[in-house]
Amino acid sequence: MSRRLSSVEVVLFVVSSLLFLCCGGLCVVSWLSLTSEGADEAAQQSGQLVITEGVEFSEELRNSSSHRFKSLAFDIQQLVYEAFSISDLWRFYQFCWVQDFRSDLRSITD
Repeated sequence: MSRRLSSVEVVLFVVSSLLFLCCGGLCVVSWLSLTSEGADEAAQQSGQLVITEGVEFSEELRNSSSHRFKSLAFDIQQLVYEAFSISDLWRFYQFCWVQDFRSDLRSITD
């Protein structure tokens, strides 16, 4: 009992096949556009920030467990985050970590 497909059934089959192919193509294109290009490894950058005014250096800032160290480190991390969030580098920025504070007067006078 084989019966021939009507023209409406053929058109519906062709249209649904084309939609299926389009959806598959869009999935592939979306996947390719969302994968990172050339960013296989996270890059770690380090730098030095010189504070020239607004904070007096004290021995308490050498102790990473002190309240003053934690407070100043938090403020600096927030300022760096805000600076990156308004620049073109916001996509690459993950976090900022203050390692230590030290008094280095040579860098101010140079």
